[in-house]
Amino acid sequence: MVMLTDPDLIKKNLKKYWITKGNITISPAGVVNCTGNVNFLPHREVAALPFAWGKVDGDFDVSLVNLQSLQGCPSQVGQNFDATQNKLKSLEHGPLRVGKTYKVWGNDLLSLEGMPDHCQEFSFRYDTHLPLLQSLKAKKIRPLGMGNQRFICQQIGAILNKYAGTNNSADILKCASELNEAGFEANAEW
Repeated sequence: MVMLTDPDLIKKNLKKYWITKGNITISPAGVVNCTGNVNFLPHREVAALPFAWGKVDGDFDVSLVNLQSLQGCPSQVGQNFDATQNKLKSLEHGPLRVGKTYKVWGNDLLSLEGMPDHCQEFSFRYDTHLPLLQSLKAKKIRPLGMGNQRFICQQIGAILNKYAGTNNSADILKCASELNEAGFEANAEW
């Protein structure tokens, strides 16, 4: 998909599909910044965002829109980033820094590639084949599951949260070892 760069077309798209609170600026290159919160109207069918966001100081919510890619998402979100209930397979092109919670549950993630370097909490749908060691970049990790997966999520969460927020390779290896010992070999990958 070709991203919009014309400020007039971006303004029209903003009025039609987005709810924003705060001041909006559009750079000459067509990158949009917001001093407040941004919500894409839910239940719209879009595979990708129509233009690029730069920095959003508040929340950025693109849940329930069937996104297949995070391309165009802001590089920095000051508060919460919500891309739940989409069709994402990875976190590539997502924010590099999120001030509070990074939520992506309700996606069939195959990889955590693109995991931000900084976020307070990372919330995702657990899968037995999802490599989880990149989630250790977050300070708190919340794997979510339904039915009998809830107990598994508690076990995995307890192991991951012992090492959450670490960049230390020795701690990452200890976490991988604990996951392996608990029977979560596929999750003990980067």
